[in-house]
Amino acid sequence: MEPAAAIKKEPPVTRALSDYLQIWGFESDTMIFGDGSYGFGLELRPLDAGCWSTARMNEFSANVRQFLNGVPENVDLQFVQDIAAGNAQFLDTHRSYSNACRNSTISELTKRRVERLASLDSQGSLPRHSLKLIVRRNPTSILLEKPKFFSRAANFQKVSDDRFALELAATERLRSDLLSSLAQLGVHSEHLSADDIATLL
Repeated sequence: MEPAAAIKKEPPVTRALSDYLQIWGFESDTMIFGDGSYGFGLELRPLDAGCWSTARMNEFSANVRQFLNGVPENVDLQFVQDIAAGNAQFLDTHRSYSNACRNSTISELTKRRVERLASLDSQGSLPRHSLKLIVRRNPTSILLEKPKFFSRAANFQKVSDDRFALELAATERLRSDLLSSLAQLGVHSEHLSADDIATLL
């Protein structure tokens, strides 16, 4: 029999999703994390660089490097790419173009093309790429008390309304700056609402 000191107690296994999420809540489309940090999400339109010249690719790479080097300290960026089916909207738009066509051959050709592409889409063989940028920043001032020796950090500590408003304003400024910087790169982006992020979660 093993001595009591050698027996290791494993932490309880939980199946609740809420135990793995660090987000405490939302305020004006800003994510508030349990450790006092703030964040937001951006939807980016991916760029297809397949036909770019070498010079253009090198210029874009240099601009991206400059963009990343310009990100303020204590700000984390996480790029999330999702590849899935979901091209029905584009196929419907393509199909609608043939409805007004008077040439029966072109109309039938478009119909067959849409049917084939819709079949590929339903099988997952016509992937749709989406790219999201999740930004998380530490507060500009220490909002949470440091845990005492041999004690755990307490989440959801009280923060004054004024300090909270300042942190939200700083987060909104960061979001505006990043949107502007991405536009200068030629990357179309828009911020994700709290509902969008909740749906992703």
